Amino acid sequence: MADIDDDDLARDKTPPVDGSEIVARQIKEKGGQPLYFDATRASPRFVHRSLFLPSPKDATGLSLIRLRHRSEVWAAFRSETPDQRYQLARLLVSALTEIARAAGIEWLHFDPSADDLDRQHGHPWAHCNVREINRTDYDNTADPDAKRRILTWAEQVSRSISLADVSDPFPAPDPARHRYRPDAE
Repeated sequence: MADIDDDDLARDKTPPVDGSEIVARQIKEKGGQPLYFDATRASPRFVHRSLFLPSPKDATGLSLIRLRHRSEVWAAFRSETPDQRYQLARLLVSALTEIARAAGIEWLHFDPSADDLDRQHGHPWAHCNVREINRTDYDNTADPDAKRRILTWAEQVSRSISLADVSDPFPAPDPARHRYRPDAE
């Protein structure tokens, strides 16, 4: 009998991402170089495109949190950096996919990938990776168009965000007061 790994379990216990879902990208408060979020910018781009570019840690894809499976206060928290505050940029999955097609990326796949909170709270996993927005393709000199497509996607995603799509920084969640799963689940 073959061993079942965590990815197989995720596919079995975590439903696929739906186009109508809202996903979130964490924004480190006063973080980023250049600054990821600045509500005082004169142009409509309040969120810098670099927030949506894959970092060297994003070999398997850009990290997002599914708000269907994790409440916002918990989505803005990382157990590995409990003192850091995060804001959330809320994004509609179908809009991300539409922007990808316009940038020359045929489709986006949202792969479940457990983070520390998913390991603590179990399935369904809220953390996912956008497979096509990964550092390997971004750095691939054999396909220079891949970097252009990812840059275009990141730029257009950042331009699509309004101030209303970005939360204020969240406090650290209190398990006695803040539910981990959204009320709808």
